[in-house]
Amino acid sequence: MERCQNHVPIDVPEMGIPKCRSLTFEQAKRQTIERLDNNKQSPTYDYNKAIAELLKGDDDYASDISVERINKELHFKDIIPVFKSRFGSAKDFQFVIVGGFNPDSIKPLIEQYIGGLPSGDYNNKFEYKGPAGGDTAKDILVFAGKAPKSTVNLFYQSNKVNYDYPEILVQTLLQEVLKVKLRLNLREENSGVYGVGVSISSTSIPSPLIRSRILSVVHQKQQSF
Repeated sequence: MERCQNHVPIDVPEMGIPKCRSLTFEQAKRQTIERLDNNKQSPTYDYNKAIAELLKGDDDYASDISVERINKELHFKDIIPVFKSRFGSAKDFQFVIVGGFNPDSIKPLIEQYIGGLPSGDYNNKFEYKGPAGGDTAKDILVFAGKAPKSTVNLFYQSNKVNYDYPEILVQTLLQEVLKVKLRLNLREENSGVYGVGVSISSTSIPSPLIRSRILSVVHQKQQSF
């Protein structure tokens, strides 16, 4: 369970020699299950789940985390083998060392602590195909709660993106311009929303993807805005 690995505490006193405590593992596992159960009580649970399924696709098994799946697949005995299968080798690692020092002064430390790390092959068989952008607009409508307002999300995503400069800078500028324009138009001038937010992000790893999101909380009287 690749997503769940992020929630399991693993102590690494020296790189390549991880230690995992069973008691801490069981506590983290129990807390994860409790959090999933609590999330289901939220009126936005079905809405957020539907959005996630639409964005990631029906075959996104890695993100489909459930209590049943955790109990079935997440076991203490598997934690260290999974860790070692990917991080047991420092091959292809990139180390960035930052500080006020003379490069020659840290050479012995690099040779001792980085040069002595284990090498060799590692498990890189997993292939993430990524969500498909698609060309057809799709809608999700969920009724929940009694408050006289609606939460509206607009998403645009595509697998066609060049994750490099100046494109990354253009995305950031577009995000900030949209924030100002939409806030001025929708909230200040028309009083149609409580608030509006914009986020634009992209990546090339594990596969190319750009995703834009406009989020607003709309007054009931302005739902057709």
